[in-house]
Amino acid sequence: MAEFKKNDNFFQNETEKIFNYLKNELNILRKTFFAIKKLIGSKPTQEKNLSELSDHFQRSKEEIDKSKTKLNEDIHSLENELSTVKYPFHKK
Repeated sequence: MAEFKKNDNFFQNETEKIFNYLKNELNILRKTFFAIKKLIGSKPTQEKNLSELSDHFQRSKEEIDKSKTKLNEDIHSLENELSTVKYPFHKK
């Protein structure tokens, strides 16, 4: 009889361990599912943010290109002006 109680207690303990393990796994799966659901839900917002950022970078690039062009024009204009200036300190 004592052997039967010992085995019964052993099986009950093992069953509880398995049940707790499965319960923990279910909690992990539930959290994973909610995380995936949240990521999927935020996808349109992330795509919109990336699109806006891309547009911003494109506008910035265009502004930089315009500024470079203007700078090159100004440099060329200054070089032309300097080529006409006679330096009083130039040695003859």
